[in-house]
Amino acid sequence: MVLQSQSRRPLARSRHMYRRGRSRKLWPTAVAVIVLAVAGLGLVKLWPHQTSTEAPAPLEETAGDGVMREESRVARETPPVSPETVKIAQGGRGDRANATAEARARIEPPAAIANEADRERGDTPVQTALGTDGSDRSVVRAESPMPPVAKSNPPPGPDRTRAQQRVESGLDLLARNKPLEARRALSRALLSGSLDEFESDRTREQLRALNERLVFSPEIVENDPYTQAYIVQPNEFLSTIVKDQGLAVDWRFILRINGIREARNVRAGQRLKLISGPFHAVIDKSAYRLDLYLGRAPNLVYVASYPVGLGEFNSTPTGLFQVRVNSKLIDPGWTNPRTRQYYASKDPENPIGERWIGLQGVDEHNRDLVGYGIHGTIQPESIGRQSSMGCIRMLPEDVEIVFEVLVEGASTIEIRP
Repeated sequence: MVLQSQSRRPLARSRHMYRRGRSRKLWPTAVAVIVLAVAGLGLVKLWPHQTSTEAPAPLEETAGDGVMREESRVARETPPVSPETVKIAQGGRGDRANATAEARARIEPPAAIANEADRERGDTPVQTALGTDGSDRSVVRAESPMPPVAKSNPPPGPDRTRAQQRVESGLDLLARNKPLEARRALSRALLSGSLDEFESDRTREQLRALNERLVFSPEIVENDPYTQAYIVQPNEFLSTIVKDQGLAVDWRFILRINGIREARNVRAGQRLKLISGPFHAVIDKSAYRLDLYLGRAPNLVYVASYPVGLGEFNSTPTGLFQVRVNSKLIDPGWTNPRTRQYYASKDPENPIGERWIGLQGVDEHNRDLVGYGIHGTIQPESIGRQSSMGCIRMLPEDVEIVFEVLVEGASTIEIRP
């Protein structure tokens, strides 16, 4: 690239020097031209420009939906492994509007996820660096705990046979009322990646039904490595219980699994079920599905699956991600990066819906992408299709659960082709 201020002058001088080439003063002029040329090259190299390993893609393929504005009612996530932003009631906007002042008072003031410069770049190919919102750019590459992609027709062999045997063993353990052992066996079969698509789907359904009891109900099964009983102490809040117990979940998830509608209903002396986390997600673009997992290897277990909508023209990026620092928002305001139309918090026409989870890539090819996230939608018909500007859409009741269990510093989100 040549600066505009240098595009004509050196060339004009070059022609002038050529016409005077027979002059006895040619050599000092030639030296001057060389000096000017070297200086010009140096300025070109120093001129700021965008560096990307790939050619900029069209807007539809790169600009995520996530151009947010700071709102007074937007909730912010707490520092790593002490989350605190999500849902109290399982109803719609009307239910949340009736949530108590006490519950809302515990939500910290919002932090903008993008400054004005970020908003100005919202309608351009998103290849800018992270950190412009004040968040910590240092990201430790987390290894994905997710299973291999299931093959549509895996070849026969010892791995396939072993996985099928684990499924049969899991079903037998379930019939003998050994839910923890059954979940472990079925999860290991699924995580092996050796089941075909039909077998994998059937195993997911069996595990999902099992986890309605083990994860989403108040029941605590003895020796469950991910749950514990806790007696609420006087003057304790759920947010402080989550922090003090080192739980990698949002405190509102504790409300959900204990069947408690509002935080003010928690009383001293009450017995609660706590779940430790962390949760992880894998998004299979080819299946339009988000799978949720709990724990860490080698004890990782499958929890549930949810349908998703993806970016038009296959624009949803792939790779490993974490939750972007201070990006989890409730009822966020949103500016459409294409039309610049602004939707206020709680606007029923807001396409983002009621939840936003910002994503930050940790792979070499995706760590500089901004504006992408997981969010709700007011268009349920877009689930299972490529309709967004690159983000992952979920049904409102599904994104509320995912919002509650994915936290900074603990959860990974892997997006696969």
